Amino acid sequence: MSDNERMPWCETCGMRKSPVGRSVPIEMANSLCNDDCDGYRKDPQPSGHWIGEECAAFSNFTNECAICGAPLFFIERGER
Repeated sequence: MSDNERMPWCETCGMRKSPVGRSVPIEMANSLCNDDCDGYRKDPQPSGHWIGEECAAFSNFTNECAICGAPLFFIERGER
């Protein structure tokens, strides 16, 4: 997953979109696009990952990434 897929640029405000469902440190709050912007939920959609963060925390019950829900099968094959 590229940096632009993880945290794409918002076409409305011009800032990077914060990861979906993740807390943003207060120091970064004014430098990232969020739900307050009309463009946040428009394409390209942000992922649930920060830049440089990999799928890693898997649930033993679902075999999915605990952050983004990607199936373990696709991650092992390098498709996510």
